[in-house]
Amino acid sequence: MSGYYKLRVATEPRCSVPLWQALRAAGAPATIPELHVMSRARPQAICLRLGRWVRAGLVHDLGGRPKRFVMSDPAAQPSLPPRVGASGAVLPARTARDRMWTAMRVLRSFDLPQLMMAAQVTRRSAEDFINCLLRAGMLRRAYRGNSRRGDWSLYQLAGRRGPKTPIVSHGRRDGRRFRHVIDPNDGEIFDITPGRRAHPAATSSLSSEVNHAR
Repeated sequence: MSGYYKLRVATEPRCSVPLWQALRAAGAPATIPELHVMSRARPQAICLRLGRWVRAGLVHDLGGRPKRFVMSDPAAQPSLPPRVGASGAVLPARTARDRMWTAMRVLRSFDLPQLMMAAQVTRRSAEDFINCLLRAGMLRRAYRGNSRRGDWSLYQLAGRRGPKTPIVSHGRRDGRRFRHVIDPNDGEIFDITPGRRAHPAATSSLSSEVNHAR
């Protein structure tokens, strides 16, 4: 399956998960060098995350030379680290669409396997989000894949888009079903209700665009 090995985004080594797991597993307060050995994360990255977790009350700084850190009630903490801002505020968990939108903005040009790998989402989730953005005209197909050649369709964001993830809203109004894509960056609303014509920026044959992505 071409595409999975061609990911073109250089991501920073992630240390939050192994560091969090190291703190949960530590039987006693640990120093930064000890946490480095346990998690294999870089000391600078460890200091940054420990600082945020301390401000959030998730980890305690016991002081001393060298400083020692211990997790606040490990049994009550989730297995994966929560998102914490620079101020120490615990942020809402990132959804699959949040991860896909971030990946789209970083990759700029991508195919379905690249998006799935970068955002760690299922094919179904990626297909649905791509189809919604295509119909809204927020995404365009730059290259049409061909199953005989074994290559994938290539997608690009249409225009400059902000960091906030588009919202897909659906329901019933006045007895009729509707589906909208809302851009929270500027408040623009795109009607993608089934049966309605797609946004002019979207390409034709969208019903088969994603289901036959390669």
